[in-house]
Amino acid sequence: STKNGDSIVVTRGAVSTATTSVSWTGTVTNSGDGDYLVLEDSLGNEMTGIQGVISDANPPLLTSGLHGLAVATYDDWKAIVIGDDSAKVDLSFPLLQQLVSRIVSESAIDESDLKMFHCHPAMRDTYVKLCQDERVFYNVMKLDGGWEAVTYNGKPIVADTQCRRNAIFAIAPSSLSLMQMAPLDFMDKDGSVFYRISGGDVDAYGATAFVYQELGCKARNQNGLLKGLNEVWQ
Repeated sequence: STKNGDSIVVTRGAVSTATTSVSWTGTVTNSGDGDYLVLEDSLGNEMTGIQGVISDANPPLLTSGLHGLAVATYDDWKAIVIGDDSAKVDLSFPLLQQLVSRIVSESAIDESDLKMFHCHPAMRDTYVKLCQDERVFYNVMKLDGGWEAVTYNGKPIVADTQCRRNAIFAIAPSSLSLMQMAPLDFMDKDGSVFYRISGGDVDAYGATAFVYQELGCKARNQNGLLKGLNEVWQ
């Protein structure tokens, strides 16, 4: 991964169902589709996300590999990945089942250990259309917190606008854990949570919140990714 710009101001431009354009002020050495933007000075300081864990490659910012285990050295330290982003195909029930079956056959889990699928709302809608076209009925499952999700083989397909496009993740929660040194809290070691905003002549105060935690994985191959899928959103 290469850092192409620093301290730039980004302005969102035109938004469509498939793409979002942006413009910026500041120096950027190179740019292209698929680049990502992060808040100032946060690069490498955020938790590792699902896309970095459920993959058959090392996370972009961790050249030594996830948790220090490089895929080139530890061949089993990767998720089950089916598909190619450069050659998109339509979603189908056989593809979904192939992903599930490969995870079960290449890891130490049972199909019941796969508790959920995770995708962008566009892919959830693609699955719904597939069911309608194939005249397959699906149940709507009510999740904790009041969320509702469509299902495949009794497992919820949970949609999240922050999830990557053109893909579906199959997740075994028992293979993941939230490793936490300190829960979310406010800094108060000097005896006060609040501090006066610089300048001293304004009626304004600030506070600093912190959390020390990381997403851990015990067995990457107990999870899977179906990628390179066409979406119904145009």
